[in-house]
Amino acid sequence: MRRLLKDLWANLHHGVAFSLFMRRGVGDFRIGIDQLLMLLLFFLGLDVAFDYITHQPAPSFDHHAFAHFAVNLLLFTLSAYVISRLLRRSEALLPIVLISYSASFLFALINNALVKYAGAIITFSDTLYLVLVYAVVVWSVLVVVRSALHACEARRRAALVIVPALFVVWALPVSTGEWEKSFWHANYPPSEDRYAAYRKMDGEGLFYAQPKMVEQALQQLSPQRPGVSDLYFVSFGGYAMQDVFMKEVAYAQRTMDARFDTAGHSLELVNNLQTRDTLPLATASNLRLVLNHLGEQMAGEEDVLMLYLSSHGSERHELAVDFWPLPLNDITPQSLRQMLDEAGIKWRVIVVSACYSGGFIDALRDDHTLVATAAAKDRQSFGCGNENDFTYYGEALFRDELGRGVPLLTALRQAREAIHAREQREELEHSLPQLYIGQRIEQKLGEIAGPLQRAGCGGDESATAAVEC
Repeated sequence: MRRLLKDLWANLHHGVAFSLFMRRGVGDFRIGIDQLLMLLLFFLGLDVAFDYITHQPAPSFDHHAFAHFAVNLLLFTLSAYVISRLLRRSEALLPIVLISYSASFLFALINNALVKYAGAIITFSDTLYLVLVYAVVVWSVLVVVRSALHACEARRRAALVIVPALFVVWALPVSTGEWEKSFWHANYPPSEDRYAAYRKMDGEGLFYAQPKMVEQALQQLSPQRPGVSDLYFVSFGGYAMQDVFMKEVAYAQRTMDARFDTAGHSLELVNNLQTRDTLPLATASNLRLVLNHLGEQMAGEEDVLMLYLSSHGSERHELAVDFWPLPLNDITPQSLRQMLDEAGIKWRVIVVSACYSGGFIDALRDDHTLVATAAAKDRQSFGCGNENDFTYYGEALFRDELGRGVPLLTALRQAREAIHAREQREELEHSLPQLYIGQRIEQKLGEIAGPLQRAGCGGDESATAAVEC
């Protein structure tokens, strides 16, 4: 055994030198089946140990990795056999395999280091990681080619035979096969199941409760006041998985009730676990029911509807309506226009806070409509993180502008400027909020009774020309 270990050490020592392209020949290595077996056991133990260190915490052993180790050995031996036959040196088979494995110690160390520190390297530079991986591959191929040339006592041009044989018989099958490569797998502590509460939810019961919840919400509205131009406000928080939309539409309603006398003429539709038993869901069906009711209650020539929609938006200009696991339909500009037309609501202020929301303008525009959006039709908006109380647009409009007493149209215009300045400070791509004002709606807003009128909608606020930005 001592002799075997001594020869193993000699092979590894000369192998490292060989891999660094130092002068070494076949005569420097201890060639024999027993040494090949010792090398295989050494590298098998090395792989098991490195995998254990790399796959913390509390790794579990996977015996299927033995298959990859065995297949890799089989294919490499087969490629060495093909090379020795092509170069007509059949006795070179064992030296090729033994020298190549002896020289692979450095590769094993470097490969395991790349696995262990892959995340850190990729974070620093994914290009650097790829360069390192390919450099090791090229280096290992050159060493194997050198092993074959020495074992077969062939000229360098024989590499034209060796490289294709290695690629076809060994490298290609190993790299494309579905082989399990790790002897250990990390057992990470189970992460929090963010969907647990949704799975426990009585989705069917919630779904069928909606008509009654909408009816109860509508019954709490105050009657229309004849001879008075009232502002009605509906807020719609469409995405359940992030509380920011729930918080924003609730704040928006409180602000509108305090500033523009919409108390008794306002309601919320919200998708959120916290409000599912107290507020109707933000669904297309519920919105249609609400708009139809308001269309009957509002005086067509007197009253104005302001609809605030806050959610995620897509490049296809669809407003996300999501409360998993309920199968809800997103809202498109065309479907929203159809709802408003069917409800017969003439005077409209539509505000959409979502990415790509500028795509709603063309479908909704007319002389009696104002459409404000948080972004252009080809731009994203910002601030929809779950930890936030507002999106950037909702914060600028309702908290920073309307919250300090600015008239509605002024607030919409100044919110765009505030967002532009904030995005410039934070070095974000500008969302370019849009504002379309129909020819007649701006003058109509000056007729709204209550705090809106007292806040001052005269001067440039009463201009009748259409504005589109």
